[in-house]
Amino acid sequence: MDVFRNDGHLSDGVLESLIHNGEALDELTRLEAAEHLAFCDICLQRYTTLLEDAPLLTPAQSCRETLWARIRRRTIRLV
Repeated sequence: MDVFRNDGHLSDGVLESLIHNGEALDELTRLEAAEHLAFCDICLQRYTTLLEDAPLLTPAQSCRETLWARIRRRTIRLV
């Protein structure tokens, strides 16, 4: 799989692989893609557009209750 297109931007295949946890990419390719996304706004926009259609991950355990308990304790300490 080609990492970059002829115009110097990341290929669609690499962006798709990144969305799926980099399954088909080796470590060097993931590093190159991450470095490119850090400075290329065009590829970052393409990547985030593709992410909009990706399913959201659901955590195994919610932190809502423990978070609210910590907020209450801290508020009581401050007041």
